[in-house]
Amino acid sequence: MLLNRTFSTIAMIICGSLLSSCFTLLQERNKVTTIHTTRPATVTIGNTSKKTKKNRAEFTLVKDSVPLPVTAVLDTGQRTVTVKPKNALTYYTDMAMFGTGILVRHHPKRYTYPGNVYITTDTVFNHKPFRNAKKGDLLLHVSLPYVNTFSMVPANEPRKNSIGFLGFSMGLDKYYSKNRFISLTAGGALDFALPFPAPYDRLGTYDDMRSVWLGATNNHVLGRFTLGYGLSYSKNIWIYTSDVTGIPANPDRQTTMVNYAGGLLFNSYWRLSNAFNVGAIYRPSFVGFGNNTSTYEHLISLDVAWKIHLKK
Repeated sequence: MLLNRTFSTIAMIICGSLLSSCFTLLQERNKVTTIHTTRPATVTIGNTSKKTKKNRAEFTLVKDSVPLPVTAVLDTGQRTVTVKPKNALTYYTDMAMFGTGILVRHHPKRYTYPGNVYITTDTVFNHKPFRNAKKGDLLLHVSLPYVNTFSMVPANEPRKNSIGFLGFSMGLDKYYSKNRFISLTAGGALDFALPFPAPYDRLGTYDDMRSVWLGATNNHVLGRFTLGYGLSYSKNIWIYTSDVTGIPANPDRQTTMVNYAGGLLFNSYWRLSNAFNVGAIYRPSFVGFGNNTSTYEHLISLDVAWKIHLKK
């Protein structure tokens, strides 16, 4: 229980900082958008024109619900695309926090323009909301396995199942072709009882489950989707606690059992922005190592991931 309290305190500090940032963003009226082209061009939005530098031009835009015409003047002529506004991520965040987002549902702050607009200025003139990775690109992968479902078989115990919240994972994605990449990850997941970090105490008899893992997957990019499959090595932890005294730091009885196992790793993500993804992870393990018996166990997680370019 002392571990739960310590983890919760740290998580609350992090969460408080993130929420503070979200409220700050809700007060912002402007949006910085970078227009990317594949050839040198003069880009015009409204009454502002800028020449691209390294095929990029940056504009500060006023948030609005009106579609945005973007004109690019090339040596071959002038062409225009229309960029549509979208609901700001902070609008959804505000909605989730006690439903207060409904107060701005008709306000321009609800809308924003993409942070990056990629315009093809070659034979076909169009635009897309995301930057496509290229062969050789290296990305940092940071994710939060938010909802976690465990199934474990501790030694001399029947199968145990649990569902809970919170986790953390980090890794690297290396593109070896335009639409394929290798991913190496390390992470951990909990069955924390609350959907948000907060200290709490429990009495009686209860189980806790934890899992940490290393994984390697081969991944395919299919439009906004990515699908991955590969291998994993995991440490699955089951903790049995009996506490009727009400003293979390000194329970009546606590038993910890650990299984080291190898298995598979599957993931699927839906890309929502240039860096932000949501998806699911399925990690079955069935090959025991050391004195551990080979038996089926699994972790299934709903995951929120950020992918940040390190090498372009």
